[in-house]
Amino acid sequence: MWIEQASRESGSRISSPVGRGRRPFVRRAAAGLALAVVVAFGPTASRAGDMRLLVPAYFDPGTGGTEGQTDGWAQMTASAGKVGITAIFNPVGGPDTSADPSYAAALAGFESAGGTVVAYIDTLYGAAPVGAMEAQIETYLSQYPGLIDGFFVDEMSVSAAALPYYQQLYGFVRALGPYQVIGNPGTTTGQTYLAAADTLTTVEVNAATYPATAPPSWVYVHPAPTFSNIVSGETSAAGMAADVALAYVRNVGYVYITDQVMTASDGDLYDRLPSYWSEEVATVAAQTPEPGSIALTAIGFLAMAGATRLARLSPRRARAGAATRPCAPRLLRDSAWTGS
Repeated sequence: MWIEQASRESGSRISSPVGRGRRPFVRRAAAGLALAVVVAFGPTASRAGDMRLLVPAYFDPGTGGTEGQTDGWAQMTASAGKVGITAIFNPVGGPDTSADPSYAAALAGFESAGGTVVAYIDTLYGAAPVGAMEAQIETYLSQYPGLIDGFFVDEMSVSAAALPYYQQLYGFVRALGPYQVIGNPGTTTGQTYLAAADTLTTVEVNAATYPATAPPSWVYVHPAPTFSNIVSGETSAAGMAADVALAYVRNVGYVYITDQVMTASDGDLYDRLPSYWSEEVATVAAQTPEPGSIALTAIGFLAMAGATRLARLSPRRARAGAATRPCAPRLLRDSAWTGS
């Protein structure tokens, strides 16, 4: 939307009347160049560089793999250099009674490859004592020192009455260090909840309902990493790609699409990676073009607009020249004016 509005504005300037001479055109070209810089380095560029995967990695090391692999953590590690990946570390619905060496090795390998780890806590929509949640946070940090980058706050309430609870928890985490807090209400909250988390998972739904879950307008005024969407039950890679594209348009910075569904016989929705994992990695990576390519694209549009203006001016000036120099050959008339 922002690009379209800016492009229309730039286009209206470039197609303005001819009879104002060259200097207005130079000013318009400068304005167009400024527009190109804004497009290249402004909000849209920031948006384009921020999409990454948020993986509920609710499986032990050595399990959870797909595409012929058995180890989902190893798969994520192998993919971490291709796209940004934040893995949600969830040993037993919270921290275990002691550190698990296999998890420690998996987390270390994943982070060495460029991945980010957030540890899972379940607030029960604000019913869990805040002190108990703080104790779980400290347990994670003591069991896995240097391996926890933040916390995933599950079952987050959306009520105004519960906001102070989450603000207190958020303040506790931030006092410990620069840890990321990802809240998961699974639905849209009030904008005030941005004071209780760095990122809000505003959508956690089945693929069938995802297209209808349009965000409120205030979502678009915040940086994309402020929001994450998780979609389950997407059976095909083509459907996954469409979901990722929709998330991108909706200003979502973190996304995860899986073909898994929760059933009566299988209540573990995130106990493996999606069957199209490699394609999902490539799809999300394709949503994050290099900043340089954005700049070149913007400048390319500017160049095309300038060329279009010159092409439109040439016939008009040629016609004006025909009135004052009727004997000049057409070739000379055109070359004289287009070369000026």
